[in-house]
Amino acid sequence: MSLDKIREFFMSLSLWEKVAAGIIVIIIVGAFAFGRKKIINCCDKRRIYNWLKANTADKATKQFKSTEEIAKATGIDENQVRSVCKKHKQIYAHNRKKDQ
Repeated sequence: MSLDKIREFFMSLSLWEKVAAGIIVIIIVGAFAFGRKKIINCCDKRRIYNWLKANTADKATKQFKSTEEIAKATGIDENQVRSVCKKHKQIYAHNRKKDQ
């Protein structure tokens, strides 16, 4: 189909058909964006969890890793690491009290 035929087809549509087509396109693009985000989050969760599992132990000195350290090791943005760690059921946050 040539570009002229496609343009001609869209010009022949009524206003309501154009609106309906626009809504359908928005829904499809939104679904792809939502799915992409879910897949990326799932991959990040797995990568962070596996890294933590391999690099922590049940000892006082090796029990916790900082968000910055996790981000550097996994190549994931710190904000994404923080978000994933809050949502993951098997990752627990450690709140350090800073010396004042």
